[in-house]
Amino acid sequence: MKKIAMTALSVAVTVIFLGAAKAAPVNDTRVLENAFSPLPAAWLDNKDAPQLNTDLIKIAKPLPTRFSSTAGRPLVLGWLPYWKVGAVTLHLDQLTHLAYFGVKIEAGGALVDSRHWTDGRLDQIIAQAHEAGVDVVLTAICFDSEVMNEILSSAVMRTQVVTALVDMAVDHGGQGVNVDFEGLPLARKQDFVDFIIELKATLNARIGDRSHVSIATPAVDWRGAFAYKALATAADALVIMGYDYHYSGGPPGPVAPLAPSTRWGKYSLEWTVDDYEKFAGSDLLHKVALALPLYGRSWPVVDSQVPGVRAEGTVSSPSFADCQTKAKTYGWRFDEPSFTPWYYIAGATKNTQTWCEHRASLTKKMELAHDRGLAGIGFWALGYEADLDDPWLALQDAWRQVEPPDPDTPDVVEDASQEDAIEPEVIDPEVLDPDADDLQTVPDDQSGASETSKPTEDDTSVDLKNDLVSADLTPDTNGDQPPPRNDSYPTDTSYQTDVPVRTCPPCNSGCSSGSSSSPIALLILFTVLAATRRKRA
Repeated sequence: MKKIAMTALSVAVTVIFLGAAKAAPVNDTRVLENAFSPLPAAWLDNKDAPQLNTDLIKIAKPLPTRFSSTAGRPLVLGWLPYWKVGAVTLHLDQLTHLAYFGVKIEAGGALVDSRHWTDGRLDQIIAQAHEAGVDVVLTAICFDSEVMNEILSSAVMRTQVVTALVDMAVDHGGQGVNVDFEGLPLARKQDFVDFIIELKATLNARIGDRSHVSIATPAVDWRGAFAYKALATAADALVIMGYDYHYSGGPPGPVAPLAPSTRWGKYSLEWTVDDYEKFAGSDLLHKVALALPLYGRSWPVVDSQVPGVRAEGTVSSPSFADCQTKAKTYGWRFDEPSFTPWYYIAGATKNTQTWCEHRASLTKKMELAHDRGLAGIGFWALGYEADLDDPWLALQDAWRQVEPPDPDTPDVVEDASQEDAIEPEVIDPEVLDPDADDLQTVPDDQSGASETSKPTEDDTSVDLKNDLVSADLTPDTNGDQPPPRNDSYPTDTSYQTDVPVRTCPPCNSGCSSGSSSSPIALLILFTVLAATRRKRA
């Protein structure tokens, strides 16, 4: 009996160890096309963009200053993608940080595709920014999980990349680095923190306390790979990419919904800020900024109902400026639960539903950042607003120096069913205030509730010709429909800690988890131990 018990015990222990080995962290890779935000695909789509003439750069006329003091001004970081250099009007009077997008980190730690940053074409812009008191930082981008794993797992390579980034940034007039790593492997959680700490220390040693290190961080950290508290402590700012809650591969809806609702689900800007407060701590919210989209999404739809039913066709992402132009023709409509405007176009061959922002909705969403004590805001991306002042006026409205343009929630239209909630009639094109009497709204009720939306994979790119951010949905084995989304991700964030151990949701390349043991193995072990004790008794 003793021999049998020992044999069973050996088997149990073996199973336990095998289970633990199976659950050990593995490299959670992510391909470029499955990145969480529009930035990776935009980079890819514009990798062959022509070198533009920087003489075309325009500096906007300063707006009347409404901030009470320099100390009362928020951090305002705007990403300037290299494909907009020469085709942008910069509001240097409103920015605190101009983040040039960017330089790519490849295998072996090589810095490539820096474009204008190292060829002297940005000297004029950098000089004008400094004259206006704006710090210029270089965005370091990496959208390849395998490259991140290679770089971050090696202390020698981390130092190599840090040194190269600091040299490139400072040698060409920059004050720091904005880090945009998307698809960060869970196994590299602590290594990424160490990378940021070393980057900040190296910059401080090079140029002093004015150095700046910020991180582009996700709206929803599905993997739990970002240690919010540790990163906020190490960096000068975490800039939340607060967009793509509805993405090009999913159904139509608000790109940056303000609040949770029965219609759109819990994932929203308010939920995201709550999540950061939970895991970074309220005492570090002053180092968190909220970035908002200067683009929209246009879905092919069956009709004008909300939530919309997606039809076959291509999803495009018009710029903020293009949305304002189209809305003058087709009229703004307003979704109360998400506090987001949209417009509907009934076409001869297809109908489209476009969700974007305008001044009042931006004001309301920036007020969230102000009221929760965040450091400030960000914009993706500079140039998509063209010559419009609206985003910058919204910023000043939101920071409470003057009364905002009445961004309160509009009255709900009663008895708005799915059949007749939104009719394709034209609304006053001049209406920008969602409190206006003739702006149609749809109440947030259960009859209009849709499946919970999650910000996830996007295949957005930028079309230089028409200044649109476009998305091409390539058919796969499922036909003309986009690949199905993985809805098995956890619905809570209890896993998100600063300890790099958790059970992650199912993913294509395997998941990282803690050292959990097989329940069967444990049962065997307990049975054996109980039998042994009974035998001894």
